[in-house]
Amino acid sequence: NKIRLLETSLDQKQSMLQELSCEDYELRHFEANKQKQRAQEVLIKTQFFAQELFVSIRLAKEEAELSWSELQENLHRIQRNCEEKDIMFKHYLGKYKELSAKWKEQQENQKLNDNQGQTIWHLRSRVQELERQLASEVDSHLKLKSMFKSR
Repeated sequence: NKIRLLETSLDQKQSMLQELSCEDYELRHFEANKQKQRAQEVLIKTQFFAQELFVSIRLAKEEAELSWSELQENLHRIQRNCEEKDIMFKHYLGKYKELSAKWKEQQENQKLNDNQGQTIWHLRSRVQELERQLASEVDSHLKLKSMFKSR
């Protein structure tokens, strides 16, 4: 009798164990499907972000290439300007040296011809005085002329 009870109890427990096993399998299968679905969602999002990143990288590369070519053009323009400025600088440096040499020569001549310089200064002041007198006479002449015209 006890054996039958134990067998029945064992059968019931095996039956319950099978049900639990099936439920556990279904639950694990459900969880696995859920995780698989989450993994697929993450994969889709990752692919989307990867595509966006690829597009961003491509655009950044194109922009960088444009910027690089603009920088190269600017560099060439600056180099040409520098070359032109260098040529102008050399030209003006040559002119400066030429004028400086002439000025030094004039200074030396002026030292040698101090008496002539004083004479020139005297003549200049005399010319200025004569110019003033002439201007005064021309002014008087114009006044007289206008007086005669008005009569």
